[in-house]
Amino acid sequence: MLRLNHKCITPIASFHEPGSRRAAFTPLQLPDVRELSEPKRRKRRAPVVHGRNTRNFVSEKSYNEPSSCSGVSGERRQLGFFENGGALPRRRYREKIIGPDRYAVLFAIALVFWGRGFAQESGATPPPSPWNNIYNIRSWAGYKDNVLLGNRSTVDNAFVAGGLDALLWRMPVNGCEYFFFGTADYLRYFPGDEVNKELTAIAQAQVKRHFNDGWRTGLSLDYVYFDQVFDNSTFEREQASIQVQAHSLTLRPSVRKEIAKHWFELEFPITRQDFREFIDDYWEGGPKLIWGRKYSEKSEISVSYEFNNRFHDTREIRDAQGGLAPGTNLEFQQHEVFASLRHYWDKAQRWRTLARIGLERNDDNGSGYYDYWRPQLTQQVRYQTKVWEVKSEARLSYYDYDSQPLSDVDPSTRHRLNLILNLRGERTLFKSLKCFAEYEHERSISNLGFDEYKVNTIMGGVDWGF
Repeated sequence: MLRLNHKCITPIASFHEPGSRRAAFTPLQLPDVRELSEPKRRKRRAPVVHGRNTRNFVSEKSYNEPSSCSGVSGERRQLGFFENGGALPRRRYREKIIGPDRYAVLFAIALVFWGRGFAQESGATPPPSPWNNIYNIRSWAGYKDNVLLGNRSTVDNAFVAGGLDALLWRMPVNGCEYFFFGTADYLRYFPGDEVNKELTAIAQAQVKRHFNDGWRTGLSLDYVYFDQVFDNSTFEREQASIQVQAHSLTLRPSVRKEIAKHWFELEFPITRQDFREFIDDYWEGGPKLIWGRKYSEKSEISVSYEFNNRFHDTREIRDAQGGLAPGTNLEFQQHEVFASLRHYWDKAQRWRTLARIGLERNDDNGSGYYDYWRPQLTQQVRYQTKVWEVKSEARLSYYDYDSQPLSDVDPSTRHRLNLILNLRGERTLFKSLKCFAEYEHERSISNLGFDEYKVNTIMGGVDWGF
């Protein structure tokens, strides 16, 4: 599962290769107010009033406290509203206006000044904008002791990295809600002899339509790009950890129904995954059904079932001993059941836990060489105040293959255990500036030699939101 560092964001796109992992507005420009020159007098010509309205824009930002499902790095911010005001430039006209035009000009001037006085007395302001935006810039540095995910010859590197997020959200108006999000991270290794960089970019555009009686429909388009170390040993015995570049595009229609504290949602994502090399491209898609219930403020329980059918472009079926069957195309049918529980333990919502347990079944369209069961467990604990946020997480998954042998001479079936432990702390220095530190340990334990590895990563940096 492709994971983003340094933030907790609602999932928008995923590269779902079971067992896969990766190795670690401009600001508002004030309008340029031009100087207005005095109109020149011309003989025997009626005077012309030269004037121009100018607007002075005033912006005001408001930052709110973080919430449990915050948009970026655990912090939610909202920009204030823009108030527009204008004034006609004062002029001194030396030309003499005669005839009926004089009364027309005097009447127009009186209307202008009366209108300005009425606006000031009434205190009228434009309605608030339904648009909200969030921007984040972050930078960090750290050290990883096994960049290539090797089981014997390990390569350690220091690194520096930077990233940014941009979010634009339109609150529901006339039933329509819009959401646009983009994020990118760039990591550079030193000295970088084996792997010199890693890059991740994600973009999402989403529209939702709210109806009466608790119905809602949605459509999202997700794009993911990554260039990083990837563990491909789940499906290929010949290849383990390699650096690959890949693109994925996902179209995700959905419909949701809310009944009191319960809600039901049906999704049907369709994904196209393209790799630059080494790994075969494929199409995948299938329905996902979710049931949820809110049992207290922000606390929720949910259960989901997903069926996914994957069609590879050129990858071939393997027989029971691992030999390729020429002229065939490999397919996977995946069934996944998940249950999750998010609970707040106090009224101030400082303590929160998130538990997820799931079971996945993978079947191929051949001899069953790739068939396996995969139980998963995730536990997260978070403590949050106005200044501090500390979060710990443990993830455990186990692959149990039905019939895949270890080798041609060892018929024992393959199994693998993956463990990830993560600890992260954040401290708010100013309204929008945070510093953070993070440690992660990952280990793979298997009865197949090249499956085993362990990685330790430590990092620290700053995060600025505006």
